[in-house]
Parts: sequence; structure tokens; C-alpha cells
Amino acid sequence: MKMNRLFFIISILVIVLLASCGRQPEEESPVEQEAECEEVQAAEFTPEEIAWINEKRKSGKLIIATVASEDTYMVHEDGSISGFDYKLAHNLAQTLGLTLEVRVQEDATSFFAKDGVFNLDVTTDPDISYTPDLLYEVDIFAGPFSIVPWREKLMRFVPMMPVGQVLASREGEEIEDITELDGKRLAVLSGSYQETLITRMMAEKGFSVVFAYMQSTDDPLDFVKSGNADYLIDGAVYMARGMRNLEGLSVSPVKIDLVTIGWAVRKDNNLLKSILEKFIDKSLFDGSFGRLWKENSGVDFDYYLKLVTDQ
Repeated sequence: MKMNRLFFIISILVIVLLASCGRQPEEESPVEQEAECEEVQAAEFTPEEIAWINEKRKSGKLIIATVASEDTYMVHEDGSISGFDYKLAHNLAQTLGLTLEVRVQEDATSFFAKDGVFNLDVTTDPDISYTPDLLYEVDIFAGPFSIVPWREKLMRFVPMMPVGQVLASREGEEIEDITELDGKRLAVLSGSYQETLITRMMAEKGFSVVFAYMQSTDDPLDFVKSGNADYLIDGAVYMARGMRNLEGLSVSPVKIDLVTIGWAVRKDNNLLKSILEKFIDKSLFDGSFGRLWKENSGVDFDYYLKLVTDQ
């Protein structure tokens, strides 16, 4: 699968578009910080984008929808919060002079539901297109959302990085060809990229699996270890952590397509999409994106990119 390297390699010709107002020296006063924020916005954003930011500051909040997971957003017993997407969204809110509000979704299909219902036909019918209910309540879907055609009918994506898909099972149950999944139970989230991918591969290669549906709160590794499914396809769980936490599980040598992941906004919110694109580009350029990635995953971001694109 040919990847668009513009999404994760930033040329030295990229203009530095933003400055993080949330990382000012401690001796600066709030007034000085706010003044610098205003200066950056005036210099780097278009007048239309500045108007959007100023209007947003009336409410004072940037609202994201996400899921609770170790990689994305996790509140700990001591009150601290971790997760790559949360930390990146927090930086974005600070850059815009806003407070971050997080709305956790327990059901993954809520990101794609219309009038409270997720119609699975949207994944296969090219004529079905709408705006999910949730995007009228939040500004950004912040999480590792796979960018696939059916989802692009519902929202506008800002690509971030490629992820590799890995097939895991209990030790001793490895396979060498995807068709060996025939008749096996495969753990997926309803409406997920993995479900769409395997559905397509089943049609192309003539095999059939039984989908074992997880909840967004389920640990995918434990789901397989405990016998709720025979196999699991996932990306970040393994690739981002250098294949750690795999005790009792094994990875099969089956090659599966790469996919680009990113955040999403409402289809008609072109200004927020542009602002978000500039923020991501700047974060990649100044290294803050990679630092947050390594802090959360323990894996160097440049090494990760080489790993997934060279496989």
C-alpha cells in the first residue's frame, strides 16, 4: 500500500506555523503569555481562522470526543491523566488559548451514529452519507481513527501517521496465510477499520470468520487470552510498544495493509480542519509530536515510522 509520506515526514521547507503558548517560561506573567499567543495567531493564522478562534474563546472550551484506553486517554487513581491523544489535544487547546473538555464514549459506534443509531450499511453503501450526531456536540474526534472511504463520507480527517496491522493469537495457534482464519473467532470493535478490512478480505479470498465483538473498554489482549476470541488484529497495541505485553500470545507472520490514522472534524468545519492541520504540521516539525509519542509508547517515533513503512 503506497503511503502519502506528507502525513508523517515534514520537509525542511515547512514554515513554522504555530508556537505553543502552553509551554512558556515560568517567569512570564499570564498577560505576557496571552500577548505572545495573540502575536502568533495574528502572524500565522488567516483572518478567518483568527475569527474562529476568537469566537471559540467566548465559550473558552475545546471539546473532544475520545475513548478510554492506555494509548488515548486514561485517568489514574491519583487524578493524573495520560494518553497520547489527550496530551496532544491538551497542547492544541493551550495553543489556542482554550480549556480542554473531554467526553469519553463507551460505545465506539457513537462516533458514527445518526439519530442515535449506527447503520452498518454505511460501510458498504456509497450512497449513504451524513454527519454523525456527536460532531454537533464536540469539536474534534481525537483518537486513532483509521481513515477509510466510508468514514470520509461522514467527517473530514486530518491525517497523522500510518499504523501497521498485526495478527495475534494464543501461542501455538499461529497461521501463515489470512485464509487460515476460516471458521475462527476474530476480536474486533463494531464498525472498526479491522472489521471492514477483514470483511473485504473475506469477499476477495473466499474465507469466513466469526466476529467476536469487544466493547471499547475491553483489553484486546486479555480478550484473546481469556478465550473470548481466537485471533486479534490490531496496530498500535503492538507496534507502538515494541511488541510488549504479549506474554501467552504470539504474532503470526501474515502481512496486512497499512492504514493512515488521524483526527476528525465536522464536514463543514473547514476552518478548524485547517487550524488542526497547521498544529499537527508544527508539532511534527518541532519534535513535540514525537516526544509525546515516545513518552506514551516508549518507542522512538522516527524508529516507529521506519518500522511500519519498511515492513
